[in-house]
Amino acid sequence: MTATPTSARALAKRADISHPIIGRILNGEGSTDIGTIARLEVALNTQLYPTGMYRELGSPGTE
Repeated sequence: MTATPTSARALAKRADISHPIIGRILNGEGSTDIGTIARLEVALNTQLYPTGMYRELGSPGTE
């Protein structure tokens, strides 16, 4: 996949979230919920949430 430039407003519209939320994410302000991450993944057609890190850590309660 190649990255295509887009504006925060255009991304917000595609992801059906407000553009101020995009701005906060880009500025590293606060945290975002999993639903917002999922919408951004669909809008950007890319994985944002690091699911691979859980495989590296192993299952909870096993050592």
